Amino acid sequence: MMKSIFLNIFDMLILNMPMILNLLMMLLLTFMMKNYNLSPMKLMIILGIFILMISMYFNILFKSWMMFIFPLIMIGGLMIMFMYVISLINNKMYKLNLNHIILIWIKFFLIIALFSLMYYLKFNIFIYQDLNKSMSIKLNDYSEMKLSNLYNFNKNSLTFLIMYLYFSLMIIMNICFKMNNPLRQMYF
Repeated sequence: MMKSIFLNIFDMLILNMPMILNLLMMLLLTFMMKNYNLSPMKLMIILGIFILMISMYFNILFKSWMMFIFPLIMIGGLMIMFMYVISLINNKMYKLNLNHIILIWIKFFLIIALFSLMYYLKFNIFIYQDLNKSMSIKLNDYSEMKLSNLYNFNKNSLTFLIMYLYFSLMIIMNICFKMNNPLRQMYF
């Protein structure tokens, strides 16, 4: 009996994964809006989690090898941008508030418990089960992405991202060379 309940909950989580990921992304956005003193480290962690959620969402929708490469590219670009930002900020010490982290986990588990309760009580709000069946035929047409499509004239966002990272690197390097020292001062 207990094993079948856990299997039903697992099936519910798998079938309704896009809806759960949407709610978790909204939860992350509300955390960013409520917290006024975001340090760059907290912001990088939140953006990293957000990127992983978006890549999981796209992996559910589009079954392609590019969805496995996408988080690696985004996290690599995020690390480069984080290094640019960290060289421009001051050395202020930030405290990690444990209450915020506990509150986020409580919200997350309450959302999961709410979904499992609704599924167990057979509420008819799970539209994604029928939606996934009808959309799977449409999405399979787009599942095989070709690498040449990334560099087409109307889809040049990857090229723009590479150029943006390169130019921001050049600007930061010019500022550092003109000042003859790094932008971030270390005081011991």
